[in-house]
Amino acid sequence: MIYNAIEMREAIDKLIDRVKSPRFTDNRYYEAINQASIIILDDRLESIKSKKDYSFQSSERLRGELASLIPPTLTTIPVGNLVPFPADYYYLLLMENTISGVKNACNSITYNEKGLLQRNPFKRPSQTETYYNERSIGWEIELPATGTFDNSQLAYIKRPNLVSIGFENDKIDSAGLLIDGVSYMAYDETVYNNNTYYEGQIFTAIAPNLNIASGIVIPTSVIVNSDMPEHLQDEVVRLSSAIMEGTVENYNKQKILIDTNNL
Repeated sequence: MIYNAIEMREAIDKLIDRVKSPRFTDNRYYEAINQASIIILDDRLESIKSKKDYSFQSSERLRGELASLIPPTLTTIPVGNLVPFPADYYYLLLMENTISGVKNACNSITYNEKGLLQRNPFKRPSQTETYYNERSIGWEIELPATGTFDNSQLAYIKRPNLVSIGFENDKIDSAGLLIDGVSYMAYDETVYNNNTYYEGQIFTAIAPNLNIASGIVIPTSVIVNSDMPEHLQDEVVRLSSAIMEGTVENYNKQKILIDTNNL
């Protein structure tokens, strides 16, 4: 199921039993959602904390699950021998470098291997074989002694959206004024223009009726929804619930919620 940011909060409430649980702030919900998204993404890519028999590159199903987080292949111009990270970069899948018109798949090396490359005639960088090492702002490429580094093509996993509903002062209640033609999302049950909108539903304000009768709304322009793949959004909700339950005295319930994620 695909959720918007408000619907995610509502789905979490159903799991944690809001009536019996402490009242959580909006920040707590969205911190948990964003933390859960990264935990699940890391698990699918390369789990380094616990040994698993799968990874993103080894399973067609996992590649399908995360396909929506793979942007179109990006062609970037290097700065010297440095290929800068894309602004939304999270995990590299494939780098192909073009040296003097010849494209090659670039391979990763360790820091220890770097010093051995030039001394090994079979491993030395060439037009058809280049290597990269990750630095703080990009990838440092080991290049052949001659030739022009034309460009680099990157296939990568992008960082998931930071889910947010803006700030507290973005909320508008019955005392506030809406803007004609602007779209709003109901934060809780809202009555506008004789219509009732439930949490997560959207409407557009139309003059001269620029006040809601009751409820709270947020301009959709400040809301950032999750872009995690549809297949994983229920899992994000369950793990977010478990993370939130971990902050109160409800350890057993948290454990059950995490177990249902099959992580």
